[in-house]
Amino acid sequence: MVTVVYIRIETIFKKPKANFLRKSFIGFSLAVILSTCSAGQNSTATIKPTELLLPPAGSIEKINNLDFHSFEMGDGETTVIFIHGASINLQDWVLANAPLDANSYKSIFIDRPGFGYSKRDETRWTAKKQAMQIRSFAQKSSIKKPILVGHSWGSIVAFEWASEYPDELLGVVSVSGVNMPYSKLTEWLAMIGILEPAVEIYSRSVAGRHFNEQTELFLKKVFAPQEIPVGYLQKVGVDLFRRNHTIMANSQDLAQTEIALASLSKKYSGLYLPVEIIHGEKDFLIPADVHAYDFVDQLPNANLTILKGVGHMAHHVNPYSIKRAIERILLAESCHLHPKRKICFSS
Repeated sequence: MVTVVYIRIETIFKKPKANFLRKSFIGFSLAVILSTCSAGQNSTATIKPTELLLPPAGSIEKINNLDFHSFEMGDGETTVIFIHGASINLQDWVLANAPLDANSYKSIFIDRPGFGYSKRDETRWTAKKQAMQIRSFAQKSSIKKPILVGHSWGSIVAFEWASEYPDELLGVVSVSGVNMPYSKLTEWLAMIGILEPAVEIYSRSVAGRHFNEQTELFLKKVFAPQEIPVGYLQKVGVDLFRRNHTIMANSQDLAQTEIALASLSKKYSGLYLPVEIIHGEKDFLIPADVHAYDFVDQLPNANLTILKGVGHMAHHVNPYSIKRAIERILLAESCHLHPKRKICFSS
């Protein structure tokens, strides 16, 4: 059952023609990496003050012998786990949710391994491995049937869990998600190991030149056509992005994107749990025509909400749309899906 909802629109628009040329994954990687770290500036003088000014917001516990940082807000029978995108940390989601009134669900914001105050070891951390680390955290915390909300690259992590253990979740919300493969060329480049060092070298070289100016310039494009929230860089702890282990984690993540999506996309048609897709019409980084319109066509039980005039940071511009999406999944809990007709029947 697929429903497309348009926000702030008086007439119904037809689905735009899919962009079959699909934006280059390398371009995506290089664009995102502008918001990360600096070469040769992973010094105590830079990092320690940042960690003192922006200490862990919540609790740090050991999950599979590695530090895992989470921050909890609200109360409710259902838990919603918020997964951040590339380069950033859980503070991005905390800031985005700040305007909301009390929710009927409990919100848990997590740092993905390698970001914020969550750690990853020197083994290879695929999106699936990150998803399993978050799953282990949920199991240790006795969280039953959560809803996953993933922004941008975090959407890949959410769907890795959903594709492996769909019965463990109530549903998934993808916000400006990277959801569809880009091209066979980038998949091949990733498989032979070219992308990761290329992305890392580029991140270090670019970020080493006028880091703050480059970061602000990139964020202006990401938030466009909206403005960057006042004090955003300071509130999310911009210098946390500049630590060496975060550079490495972000480079490794971006370089594996195409491989992860090539595998995940084969499973979408069999994913029957409720999925909500929130995407900005003006998202230059992750185009809606591919990662929202094409994506919703692959899923048997999904709703698509297109936010008119909104860029990549949809969760900051319209957090209420995400809250409503979560509430729709909560309402669907009393339904079951017919495997052939793909219709949700009230129980």
